[in-house]
Amino acid sequence: MKVLLRGYFASNLGDDLFIRIISHRYPTTQFYLECSAMHSLNFQDLSNVTVITHNRLTLRIRNMLLKMINYSSLSMRKFDAIVEIGGSIFQQQVMGRFLLPYRRANVTAFPYFVIGSNFGPYFEKKFVLEHRAFFAHTVGTVFRDKFSYDLFRDLPNVSYAPDVVFNLSVPSNALGQANHGKVLVIAPIDLSLSVRANFESLVAHKQEYEKNTAKIISKFLEFGEYVQLLPFSMAEGDGEAAKRIKAYVPEQAQSRVSILTNLTADQKVSTIADCDYFVGSRFHAMILAWLLQRPSLIISYSKKTNHVKSDLFEEQYFMSVSEFSDANLEFDFSQMNTISPVKLKKIQDLARLQFKYLDEFLTSV
Repeated sequence: MKVLLRGYFASNLGDDLFIRIISHRYPTTQFYLECSAMHSLNFQDLSNVTVITHNRLTLRIRNMLLKMINYSSLSMRKFDAIVEIGGSIFQQQVMGRFLLPYRRANVTAFPYFVIGSNFGPYFEKKFVLEHRAFFAHTVGTVFRDKFSYDLFRDLPNVSYAPDVVFNLSVPSNALGQANHGKVLVIAPIDLSLSVRANFESLVAHKQEYEKNTAKIISKFLEFGEYVQLLPFSMAEGDGEAAKRIKAYVPEQAQSRVSILTNLTADQKVSTIADCDYFVGSRFHAMILAWLLQRPSLIISYSKKTNHVKSDLFEEQYFMSVSEFSDANLEFDFSQMNTISPVKLKKIQDLARLQFKYLDEFLTSV
């Protein structure tokens, strides 16, 4: 069985975990994906994942063509199915741009699946209507938030399940037990990334967000051992944001603040599992904090995070970027919390349903 994977393959932790999870779930299925040679290293240990690599220029040309015509350098290969697995892969970033041509053409040419996504943001009703027709032609589409599901819930082949990363295998001895005391891990985000649909509202808070993150670090170091800044996506500027945050920390304390780069996906997960407190601004920072049972503060830059928090754990210690960027921010470590083990187990059981349509397909052929 040969399955083409489409998604965001640029060394972003959440998306890299998606590929590891689907690879391990279906060990006898051969998966194919396209990405740059640099990012292909994230998948080299997965024996059932074949990566077709591009240099930066050809990948840029390929991505541009995918938005304009039904182009794929893999179009002559024989695939048994196409799986789009990713989070924010249905955003309307440009007015007047609706259903991408490769989706329009391939959804009727192959058994087509969508796994682990949310829908939006969008600005025009036509964007929703064209995607409704697309989802209706998939074998199955599973959203990761109820807001997205409610937009298309009348379609019989559309369903909801908690995020794919809840399917990640975590050793039982890692849950709720830090291996050493008084360590804070922070997963920052670069608010100046211009491709985000809400870029203008985010970039206005960039400086105060980074200064207040440094304030949390300084406060923690009054009683804690050290702080680790953990970029989830170097390609999207998280590493540069980490450098700027560290520079705001008083110079005499900077030796106790490290920036963790060049870690594998598994090493990043282990870093979070080993900490005592966790502050995260990425969507999957929240999911991993729950999965790994880490007391956390989640700083939301997107409605997708807000929706899932409301769906699964309304009580999470949580701030929007604008709230967190207040110059008079008061931060209390005692408020940091995580989901209960009982509730987590129920969510993990439901999260397996992300694969229900693909399970049925792969076991029937």
